[in-house]
Amino acid sequence: MATTLPIEIYLFLFLSRFEVSEEELFACIQQINHQHDSININEICDLALKNGTAGFVYRNVECSGIFPKPAVKHLRGLYSNYLAHNSRLLKETRYLLEVLSDNGIPAIPLKGAIASEILFDDLGVYPSGDIDLMVPPSELAKVKDILCRQCGYTQPVKTTEEDLLASHYHLMFTKNDLLCEVHWNCVKRYFNIPAAFWWEDSREVVQADGTMVSQLSIEKYLLYLIFRLFDHCFYPLRFLVLITGLVSKHSGEISWDSLINLAAQLHMRRLTVFVLCLLHEIQGVDIPHHLTNKKVIGHNLLKRLVFSGIIIGTNNPHLRMATYSLLLDSPSAILSVLLGRLVPSTAELRLRYNIPVASPLIFFYYILNPFIMFFRSRKP
Repeated sequence: MATTLPIEIYLFLFLSRFEVSEEELFACIQQINHQHDSININEICDLALKNGTAGFVYRNVECSGIFPKPAVKHLRGLYSNYLAHNSRLLKETRYLLEVLSDNGIPAIPLKGAIASEILFDDLGVYPSGDIDLMVPPSELAKVKDILCRQCGYTQPVKTTEEDLLASHYHLMFTKNDLLCEVHWNCVKRYFNIPAAFWWEDSREVVQADGTMVSQLSIEKYLLYLIFRLFDHCFYPLRFLVLITGLVSKHSGEISWDSLINLAAQLHMRRLTVFVLCLLHEIQGVDIPHHLTNKKVIGHNLLKRLVFSGIIIGTNNPHLRMATYSLLLDSPSAILSVLLGRLVPSTAELRLRYNIPVASPLIFFYYILNPFIMFFRSRKP
């Protein structure tokens, strides 16, 4: 990680790492002591909160004495909130998995509280927003019935299920303040991958309570998390840290050549190599040299764009995603995505702007869409 960065940004990125050695932490302490009077600790905490890495920063500084007590207390409060929220989500996730299993429906939890428990062994470091489950597409109707009739969930009325099935990759269900997203695929829009692909080579892993839970194969789990990072404009930083957790947890099991070959088959090679380089440069992850030495064309430009998003947020994400589309594997894929964003399907357009079915407004939004995309801040 470049030490030419402003000290606050450097420390925020460094302390947001999943694993920091004693030697690295000692060097960090020395650096802080040397520049103590000029360091804005509040800025570091604000960046960590915005990027969802306050739990990691707290774990790295809680016993080091490098942050003043008020800052540590603030971070401890955030950590405690994450711990309480994730504990609740984990309990609900296990309940849903049990109910689906009792009804003969296979399900794989994606990221979230279970990932925090399995990958980080600490429910307080990684904030989870919702529950994500993947089920076979053929079971969607049955899952919907079980969640609504047996588990107390309802579907939001602002989107139509037909539009979601046509242009998205999950259905949404809510219960009080809980959100459950039921996926039938792990990618959308930028890549065309059959749903059955993700179930191949899935495996069972042991949770902290001794129960078994299904999980994607390591390489496919990596590809899913890489896509998710890309689809969210490489923001917030916690999405990258989650990939770090997976790599660190299974460092001895990952077949890097198989990962790259698989990524190439799915037309995700450039994106995968770019993210692996980010893991090495930002999170200090040990990635094979033959991958980090072969940076994609435009690596430095794209990395600066990632850094800017992490620091200032992703205003005007459509322009960012237009640039990030350069990470697709072919000119035809890049052109197809750009045209698809400018002239989307009616289903995607209705989802993008919350347009009711059969509303004549759809025609006006087809005309206005290119202007809205580039001049209005919305999620990509």
